[in-house]
Amino acid sequence: MDFSIQLFKKDKDRYVAFSPKLNLYAEGNTLNKAVKRLQEIIGFYLASANELGVSPEELCFPHQRIEVSTQTPLFLEENLH
Repeated sequence: MDFSIQLFKKDKDRYVAFSPKLNLYAEGNTLNKAVKRLQEIIGFYLASANELGVSPEELCFPHQRIEVSTQTPLFLEENLH
């Protein structure tokens, strides 16, 4: 199973590697260290899931589109009787 990795520069000397599919993060003081740590974390995560009988597909974080409205919500009075 392939997992895409996103890379971010957090600070001057801190990098973050992120797997959106598994919702896992790792940090390092270089891009290579962040990626290597994330690969290790993903390996451990998948091995642990396998031991528990969980498939990689079941581990994948469900991506859902969330829409945000800036309109003021309307509150309606309910007649409880």
